[in-house]
Amino acid sequence: MAQRLLEELRQRIDQVVKLRCTDGEIISARIEFISEEDRDVICQILSTNRKDKPAYAKGGIGTDYLIRLEDIERLETEDQG
Repeated sequence: MAQRLLEELRQRIDQVVKLRCTDGEIISARIEFISEEDRDVICQILSTNRKDKPAYAKGGIGTDYLIRLEDIERLETEDQG
């Protein structure tokens, strides 16, 4: 499953996707970079249902963030809604 997700993310670099995370967060983000070695995703967060998270208070929406692959439950393209 993780390898499949990694492949899907790699195909969507520079595209806007929806990431559903294991903690219930739903993130709309532009994928910037995938680190296969560290299993991290660097993305620009465009919107989230969890603006109360402390990390967002520092950088805000539109800032690049690192998300661990293991924290992503599934990926959806924006047209999948």
